[in-house]
Amino acid sequence: MASIEPRNGAFRIVFRFGGRKYSRTLNTCDPSVASSAKTTVEQRIKLIKSGILPPPPDGHDVAGYLISGESTPTKSNGLQKRGDHGDEFGADVVVDDDLADLI
Repeated sequence: MASIEPRNGAFRIVFRFGGRKYSRTLNTCDPSVASSAKTTVEQRIKLIKSGILPPPPDGHDVAGYLISGESTPTKSNGLQKRGDHGDEFGADVVVDDDLADLI
């Protein structure tokens, strides 16, 4: 469901949710922290699919919600600036709308 990739000395998490691809750079070079973020995202997606956890509200930061439980409105361009959502990773999120039709 999710994957972690080394990128520029840190790790990035990539996952799909709701027919869209998301990626977020994690502010960590520790593989165990990155692995923990991956596990968290996968668990939260399963909980949402099973109806136990509510989905992120429309217009909110999906990656932040799945990684840390934060529910912050996104900026109009689909990007979150570093630290805007207050999650423990303080990372950027990119929503790739061009790949949504491939999923």
